[in-house]
Amino acid sequence: MAYSTTDQECLNTLQARTLEPQNGGTSILSTQWSLADFINSLNQAQNEWLRDSGLVVTHLGYESPSVNTGIQAAAGQEVVSLPQTLIDILRVAWIGVDTSNPPVPNSIYDLPRDDAWSLDNMRKYWETTENDPPYEYTESVAPVEQIYLANPPADVGYIDLLFVGIGAVLSNTGVPLTVPDIGVQGVQWRALELLLAKIGEAEDSPRAQHCHQRYLENVAMSKAMIGMPYRIAAEG
Repeated sequence: MAYSTTDQECLNTLQARTLEPQNGGTSILSTQWSLADFINSLNQAQNEWLRDSGLVVTHLGYESPSVNTGIQAAAGQEVVSLPQTLIDILRVAWIGVDTSNPPVPNSIYDLPRDDAWSLDNMRKYWETTENDPPYEYTESVAPVEQIYLANPPADVGYIDLLFVGIGAVLSNTGVPLTVPDIGVQGVQWRALELLLAKIGEAEDSPRAQHCHQRYLENVAMSKAMIGMPYRIAAEG
């Protein structure tokens, strides 16, 4: 997938569609929006496209004895901290390791997602009884960017994580989008929707709704053309 579109090019498009002079987002001349409105809408739209499409993913896990980016978990550890850049979890797996140095995986298990209510009622001691490997994980009682393992591991191991992360911070400096070129139009439609939904003289609900439909179409088209192997694996 090509990633060649920059924030300045997107801002030019947004300026053209809102009848603003095109200058790569250097300035906004009308009083309907500010430059911050354009930049903020573009950043929000990019992250929403990444979340809704699930096509741009990051993997943390075991690659080789010398390359292991998995999240280490100690025996009895219930709470696991996740990357601060995480938007959405696609898959969590448990990697069991041997006692060599560096450790080598000897097993790997997918961990299904569950909610705390189900665990409390169906597996009463899920927070205290250790098991190797853990059975599941839950986010429903965890703070942001943390998960709880059910049940805590009985031995040391690693969390293998596949997730959607936030995109590059966009401004008007020529930063490439973290979205493949096929999804750029979707980002632009969503950013335009946010601009047209701003309360005040810029508000235009019918056109904002039109932009929303074009955004959804782009997300669906991008999924169909690129495919969704990771999302399908995560959600069955």
